Amino acid sequence: MTGRVLTLPNALTALRALAAVPLAVAILHGWFAAAIAIVFVAGVTDGLDGELARRTGQTSDVGRLLDPIADKVLLVTTFVAASVPGRGFEPLPVWLVSMAVLRDVGIVAVAYAVYRSTGFTGFRPSLLGKINTVLELLVLGLFLITRAFGLPGLVLTAAVYLTAGTIAASGLHYFVHLRRLLAESGGKFGVGAA
Repeated sequence: MTGRVLTLPNALTALRALAAVPLAVAILHGWFAAAIAIVFVAGVTDGLDGELARRTGQTSDVGRLLDPIADKVLLVTTFVAASVPGRGFEPLPVWLVSMAVLRDVGIVAVAYAVYRSTGFTGFRPSLLGKINTVLELLVLGLFLITRAFGLPGLVLTAAVYLTAGTIAASGLHYFVHLRRLLAESGGKFGVGAA
């Protein structure tokens, strides 16, 4: 493992985060084919940066930190851009985007507060959280495809409501799971059931 920050894998990760800007511009202008291309390239870099880091021995704490941040920046930016009304296309529901963003902000805020007060770093994504992320990506993919090709939105509508359910369930599960982890780690960190 290397402590270097300026590595090719980290550069690819940073570029993925920066891709949020042209992606948002493409969505807001209704250039959905271009948005799909940007998402495709970002997806390729998501797989490539980790593989490259492992093969070249350039894994780092910075890279492990940057990778999920880049993913969240891209996801949240796309959600917000897709929900802006008055752009000549049917946007995603603002309530869905609000749920997704508030869940992520809440999780990060609580995790940070717990870390600051206890030093606890045993945060791991749950299966439900991973399912939620996949569904959020599915919603965005369906949004772009239906808008790019003028397809009916029935499947997108179903995915929106399914995703809303997993946002609520995974957010609640995260806090219950965190409480259990803290209780199990209470001896080490001097924290009881939080």
